[in-house]
Amino acid sequence: MKNFVFLLFVSFSIFTTFVNADPFFINYTGRIIDKEGQPVPGPVNIDVALYSEESGGNSFYSFPTFYDVSLVFGTFNIQLKPGKDAEGKDVNLLKLLSTYQDVYIEMTVDFKTGDQPKRTYERKKLSAVPYAMKIPIDN
Repeated sequence: MKNFVFLLFVSFSIFTTFVNADPFFINYTGRIIDKEGQPVPGPVNIDVALYSEESGGNSFYSFPTFYDVSLVFGTFNIQLKPGKDAEGKDVNLLKLLSTYQDVYIEMTVDFKTGDQPKRTYERKKLSAVPYAMKIPIDN
């Protein structure tokens, strides 16, 4: 029984440390295509903001700009890591996200060329995807 209580305490301590750990980040992947549906060549600059509404309203958090993001056939992968708030304190992204029932992510891309202006893509609802232990095409 003593071992069980100790193990439970250690498990809870590890969980609490994980939940309060900074910086918590989100791995975000997407594909950028042009008006004809063709992949955009990179690099590009990407701005990402979080909203509590699907449209309208003000963002409740904006990530620092991602500069010179590489694109492979239009596909990118960035890590949304929190920065500092207006007072210079580290932002706890997990606590921030848990404040809102629904969170929407909006992305603005600067193509860094004269032929394409900056483009803001429609907001998408942020949701979790569980880890895949086995992909259906695996044997």
